[in-house]
Amino acid sequence: MPKAIYMRLAFIFVVVSLAMSQALCLWADEGLPTFLKWDYLRFPRERNGNMRLELKLSSSTGEPISDAAWSYRLIVLQGFRGKGARAPEPVVYGGTFPEGNYELDIVSGTTVLADVRGTAMVGGRRMYAQASTMIFGDQLGAYKLPPSDAAEPAWPDYLMASSGYLYWPQTGETFSLQPMGPGAPMSYTVYDAKGPSSGSYLPEEGGGNGFVPDHDPTLNAGRSADAKPLYFVGQTKDGSVYAYTLNVHRSRYANMHEALGFLLFFGSLGLTGLILAVRYLKRRSLSYAVRPY
Repeated sequence: MPKAIYMRLAFIFVVVSLAMSQALCLWADEGLPTFLKWDYLRFPRERNGNMRLELKLSSSTGEPISDAAWSYRLIVLQGFRGKGARAPEPVVYGGTFPEGNYELDIVSGTTVLADVRGTAMVGGRRMYAQASTMIFGDQLGAYKLPPSDAAEPAWPDYLMASSGYLYWPQTGETFSLQPMGPGAPMSYTVYDAKGPSSGSYLPEEGGGNGFVPDHDPTLNAGRSADAKPLYFVGQTKDGSVYAYTLNVHRSRYANMHEALGFLLFFGSLGLTGLILAVRYLKRRSLSYAVRPY
């Protein structure tokens, strides 16, 4: 083959390789948009029965954040049963982060719903993040939340509605963001740690949409306590970027089809064995019946 043809093939190969690498870089850059998010770190239990919730506020793309503040309200969910008993009012706490340290610890000695919000500047834009979860404190005796004089901030505030139990969100359930107070539901896109999350969007009455995350084989193969974060990302009325973090666990019913498959397999195997055994015994009885004496 002439040298000129080799040179042309080499040139074409280089051009194609550069184009593919550029496309891969663009695809990687488009995995996650920039938003502010809460991530759950740990839920350690202390010796006195307190449970600690550890969270971190950061941007989805690793871009530095600044001028960050936090607020959370704790809603007690136990200890007020009985005739005439009333649930105590939620207690609101708030503060600012020191620059460079955006971790937050929430401690409770009783079962509470922790509704956490945060805000920060990301790339010159004001962004907001929210997350809600249960803290299962188990301290002996009466427990009261520490007092606070913090006020509710005027930040976006949404409630995550679920077709299942929100204390243990699972894949396959329907989730939707509902505004706290008057206002229209938010349109959003759901992401996981890598990019758009696999699942189904369902239109809802009154506008907005619900989301059903697909079952995750990695979660199904892990422990029941394993979870992965989903980020519901949208824009508020004033155009601010907002993200709600929801940790979802594997579905308790995700592997039912596998169990059913094993049951059908072994059931059919047993039935086949039973039929063969019956036919064998019938043949033996017939052979004995026609045997001459």
